[in-house]
Amino acid sequence: MKISKIISKDVVDVNTANKLGRIKDFKIDLVNGRIESVDIVLNLKVSNLLKNNKFTVPWDKIKSIGDKVILIDYQKNNI
Repeated sequence: MKISKIISKDVVDVNTANKLGRIKDFKIDLVNGRIESVDIVLNLKVSNLLKNNKFTVPWDKIKSIGDKVILIDYQKNNI
């Protein structure tokens, strides 16, 4: 799958089914050619609860990438 197809997909927490936001950017390990993490821009509901409007999720927390959404295992204390 191309990165351009992943950008702007909705991100949903698999634990709560809450929509967290959208993928905005990637951090890539150029030596190994792997994605290390993704930056997620929060939706308004979530960003009003937090100081920042984005957060970074390690790639291993992404559980599934579908046609319309990306499922992540979001636990505040683990990210």
